[in-house]
Amino acid sequence: MINIVNWLKVLIERRIEPYAVKGYFDIQDTNPDLVNEIKDNLANHQISLKRTIIENIIFPKNINIQLAFHQYLFSTLLGTMFNRVVLFSIHRKKKIIYPLPSAWLRILQKSGLPVSIYLSSCFFYLFIAVSFFAGVAKLFSHIILNIKRIKVNQKHVYFLNLHKECFPPNRDQNSYDIMSWYTKKYNLNNPDNSRLIVHSVPNINNTSLEGHKIFYAQDCFPKMSLLSFYFKFLPAVIFTSLVVILSFRLRNIILLREIIDMYAFKFADKSCVANKYFFNYTNLLYRPLWTYIAESKGSSLIWYFYSCHIANYEEPNKRSFTATDFFQILNWPKYLVWNENHAEYIRQRIDYPSEIEVVGPIGYSDNSVALPRVGELSVLVFDIQPLKLTYSIPASCGQWYKYDYKVRTDFFNDIESICTELGVNVFFKRKRNNPRIHKGYLDFIHSFVKNEYVHEIDPGVSAFRLCKQFNVVLSMPFTASSVVADFYGKDAAYYDPTGIIQKNDKAAHNLQVINGKAELRDYLNKIFKFGVI
Repeated sequence: MINIVNWLKVLIERRIEPYAVKGYFDIQDTNPDLVNEIKDNLANHQISLKRTIIENIIFPKNINIQLAFHQYLFSTLLGTMFNRVVLFSIHRKKKIIYPLPSAWLRILQKSGLPVSIYLSSCFFYLFIAVSFFAGVAKLFSHIILNIKRIKVNQKHVYFLNLHKECFPPNRDQNSYDIMSWYTKKYNLNNPDNSRLIVHSVPNINNTSLEGHKIFYAQDCFPKMSLLSFYFKFLPAVIFTSLVVILSFRLRNIILLREIIDMYAFKFADKSCVANKYFFNYTNLLYRPLWTYIAESKGSSLIWYFYSCHIANYEEPNKRSFTATDFFQILNWPKYLVWNENHAEYIRQRIDYPSEIEVVGPIGYSDNSVALPRVGELSVLVFDIQPLKLTYSIPASCGQWYKYDYKVRTDFFNDIESICTELGVNVFFKRKRNNPRIHKGYLDFIHSFVKNEYVHEIDPGVSAFRLCKQFNVVLSMPFTASSVVADFYGKDAAYYDPTGIIQKNDKAAHNLQVINGKAELRDYLNKIFKFGVI
């Protein structure tokens, strides 16, 4: 059933995507920030439900059920599908039909958009039914996977949400992936740091790095003994499932799969729970219920940023746009950030007390591609790639600058033009290979690299490795690459071909913002000491 729902979701998305793009353009003259204003309003309105006696039995006292439920609904229901449906309805002038709880439907109505309360409520009950079956599927998943899990009953840390490029491609090479970052920061000179790093990325060989052992496990859940699994976990889960159904407490039905995961930690041996769990900021507005159990058993929960990107730029007319990260609903115990400017941004955005530690730039992924040979007259350039509008616009930032294809081409053409004048080589790296890249942009890049002074670098190469090699770095506002270059003491700036970006924008992290070709020419003349041309 869950696979059928996912298939239907993809089918609906493809059907409404073109209309969603048109809906985005429809609201540009009235309120381009409308969708995110609605989501921000929903983020600020938790559904108020008192904790029942049954919930006191199911959930430990350290879990704020209302907040956890709010996070879960927000991250599950208010993603890009919600954006697409709202923009589609705006363009087609139809009532919004979308699965939301009644309290949120009323807030959506107050935004001035027509909403079908009845049909939306029906779909929300369908969502509840799907959530129940997802819980049942999760139970069977634990039955199967617990057999396959390997017991890790020694001190270890666990990394979630990684991929293949997060591991060093070659131990003889100085790599800037997350594993290499961890082994340097949490080195074994400190006896509190674990020698064992565990992950669940398939097809990564067990290896060692800087004295640490890197080990593959089936998933983040600790293996339970047969006694704990069959005489504690299973009876508790079955009893709780029955209670959830019979009490018909809707939020508990929705959270059933999360409750089952929570019980997997509850009945696990404490020695099998990691000392630290590392999460990154990709799609983790929801803090899983099991993390509260892990924390009560002594685990540290660490949320790290592998970028210091700040959501919005300052508008020239001082108009304020909604930050699209919705960090106000986060309640992770600890955040690792890049610099004090980044830390202050997070402090202003979160509402729940947390520890924020400034650790400098955090490398995330790398490959083994060799770096190019670089002369003294060279500039390293980082773009922000435009994606297909049908994919990127449902991310629904009201600021067109972030989508505008012409901004990208002007960015590169201006830099190439000035550098050709000065005899400076341009080395550029695209963000990464992505199947959703704007086709016209790829065509432009293929033509752009034919210029004599232009050289493309493999997108998988870490920005850290590159920034250490080059002395001058230009980035499109506001990718974090210039922050990395500045960290290494290089000349780093942001180039804006439009003149829209403000020089004191907080997203620039106190780095220079260059507006237009004339300023760019002056900047490069000064850097390379050519004098004024």
